[in-house]
Amino acid sequence: MTESEECDFRMLCQMYHPSTLHKRISLFLCCPRNGISKVRLSACIDFEVRRRKALRIDLWAPIGVGTRKVNQSQWYKHHSMRHEKTGCHLLIGYHHQQMYIDAQPSESPVTTANAPFNDPTDNVDLVIRTVDNVEFFVLGLLLTLRSPSSFFRHALQDSNHTERDGFPVLEVTEDSDTFRTILLFCYPDVAPELKSVEQLRAVGAALDKYCMDRAMRRFVQAALTSPMIREQPLQVFALAIANKWKEVGEAAARNTLAMPLNQVISDVEESNIIAARHLYHLVTYHTRCGKAAQIKEPYSWLRKDSGLTFLQYTEPYTGTPTCRWCDKSIGYIAGAGFILYGHPWLERTYLPLVNSKLLLEPRPQVALDNVIIGLAIYASIQECSKGSWALASSSQIRHLGEMVAEEIERRILEVPLGIEWKK
Repeated sequence: MTESEECDFRMLCQMYHPSTLHKRISLFLCCPRNGISKVRLSACIDFEVRRRKALRIDLWAPIGVGTRKVNQSQWYKHHSMRHEKTGCHLLIGYHHQQMYIDAQPSESPVTTANAPFNDPTDNVDLVIRTVDNVEFFVLGLLLTLRSPSSFFRHALQDSNHTERDGFPVLEVTEDSDTFRTILLFCYPDVAPELKSVEQLRAVGAALDKYCMDRAMRRFVQAALTSPMIREQPLQVFALAIANKWKEVGEAAARNTLAMPLNQVISDVEESNIIAARHLYHLVTYHTRCGKAAQIKEPYSWLRKDSGLTFLQYTEPYTGTPTCRWCDKSIGYIAGAGFILYGHPWLERTYLPLVNSKLLLEPRPQVALDNVIIGLAIYASIQECSKGSWALASSSQIRHLGEMVAEEIERRILEVPLGIEWKK
């Protein structure tokens, strides 16, 4: 800055009385192509204490020289000058306190967390201070229990701590909501719930960062039972991939099977954190599960003691049996160590409908789909018209659906996701 420009700058600083200013100025870098950059440099002039002589600039980032028009309704005065060291073109604006563009976050006062972390007399030996200045009184042993590599195990060995009420204070970068959930996972009699994808991300990442093994295992169990893994499986899958949470990722992938393939890959923010090959693995997993779940002959899973009274099990070469409900002859269905006989609706209606839907949604619940069950009941009554079967058909076919669902579940669990989970 030349001597003349420095003089002009001092004169501009004196043009406004402290009572009419917020005592702050905002500096913006100007780019020839993009106008004012998003990079914002803050400088503070304390006219009373520093006597208008101290100017603090947080960051310099040379990005070129340029100009931009200034909205005069927002800015009272602007003046540009070239900073010789960086070749930057600075635009200095003076404005009132109420202007959002100069709003500076003030440091919040230190507060104490809610129960059970608010009592310094309740068998505690450590204070955790979060980034939003909330203090938790905790027992340090719970943070390191069954976690030999825990960050807190090593941090507590350091004697250089600030103190509160005689307890060492450890500062963490998480906010109070996140760290409260972390602490609850450390307490044996509490089972915190994970209610949002953002909470899942923040808590899981912190547990990984601090190497809290025992709490991490409880976190995984909470994630597996949370509504999110069913309602937002793709988001959970993406977070699991990014953080190498194997159990959570595989469970989330299985929950994506509840939707058709064209809905599996949707435009969610979390998909930005994983690679295209992970989405490819998910799509191919969906296809492979649909094929593996197809229910076809020989139906070895249909046991003789299954309680399905509309089926007849006979030894080979013993003749054609009749239906125990309507006394009509029934045909061959399958053979697997024994011969299975029944009415045609099983292979003509129920199983084809199930297999067709499994290609779209390869999940066990398809076997108990109300529409499919209803169509199977109708078809069975048409073939076995005796009144007693009409009364028993609903419970019998639903029992069949439960057995088919178990077989589908078994087959899907055998399909690998094909993703490397090593950290």
